[in-house]
Amino acid sequence: MNKLIVILVGVLVLAMSSIGYAAGGRGYVGGSAGVFLPRDSNVTDINGSTTNQSYETGYVITGFGGYEFGNGLRVEGELAYREAGLDNHVAGSYSNYNYYNHNDSLWAFSGMANLFYDINTRSIVTPYLGGGIGFAVVGFDNRYNDYYNNYYYDYGYEEKTVFAYQVGGGMCFDLNRNMALDVGYRYFGTEKIHFDFRDVELESHNVTVGVKFKF
Repeated sequence: MNKLIVILVGVLVLAMSSIGYAAGGRGYVGGSAGVFLPRDSNVTDINGSTTNQSYETGYVITGFGGYEFGNGLRVEGELAYREAGLDNHVAGSYSNYNYYNHNDSLWAFSGMANLFYDINTRSIVTPYLGGGIGFAVVGFDNRYNDYYNNYYYDYGYEEKTVFAYQVGGGMCFDLNRNMALDVGYRYFGTEKIHFDFRDVELESHNVTVGVKFKF
């Protein structure tokens, strides 16, 4: 992941240095929605035990705005919310613990600074590639109780703010001069998340469809 961070930062620096040479740019705003597919991850609990965690298919909603330069580069700010349920809920007992009403979900609210390169095909279809870095507030909704040594615990939910990154691409289909359909893919991940009761790794596939308005 450290190599990915260095590459993304380097690309952002090069892009910003080239802004002065770009002409004929325009701004845009838009939004999208789609499928959030977290990868199976290793979860380490407070006892030091590591298990494999799988997730249900979730959803992602994004809002973004940016600026297109005349040289194919564009910079963008993005806000997104993702959520998916856990699909291997454990009920039963572990050591002195007894679990019940286990119904967790994983969610993330992110803010990203993105850089993309649009490939000019001289048609209404514009493929693009890029990525970004930023932050994510990641949480577990722990809707379960534990019974431990004759005491009940209701964890409510936990959340942490961590470094986030994404890479991906897609295609824009011009509907007219000021409006385009955006079909995109993002590989979104974060650094390892240290919750109070567990450590979680978040990496995910995201497929979205949205609309972009240019001005």
